[in-house]
Amino acid sequence: MQFPRLEKLSFWGNKVTSFQDVMQCISSLPHLKALWLNDNPVAAEMDDESTAMILSVCPNLEILNSKFTPQYGPWALSFTLTKVNHHAVLDLSDRRMYYHITLLSRAPLTCPIVHQIFVSGRPM
Repeated sequence: MQFPRLEKLSFWGNKVTSFQDVMQCISSLPHLKALWLNDNPVAAEMDDESTAMILSVCPNLEILNSKFTPQYGPWALSFTLTKVNHHAVLDLSDRRMYYHITLLSRAPLTCPIVHQIFVSGRPM
């Protein structure tokens, strides 16, 4: 792919089966911050080793398959904000948040419009 500034790439539900094809595709995307392989056979076969391989070629990746990577920051958190009945909702449920205490201490996360925060489905 010839999109060197691409930050978000979704292959969601496209029947992708080859991990090697995914690696070849993302290896030329140095600014990639989010990659969605959800609902593909390749995602069902991913393990810690394949995740590490993806993170090694995409060191700026903050979201992988709708989950936060250890590199997540305010950019990734912005994907969790939604509006429900005119109220901002921050949904951090089942996002694999890592180092949340460190993130909160180093990033100014002042969100006066947030009325609800959900954090279910993940260890604290």
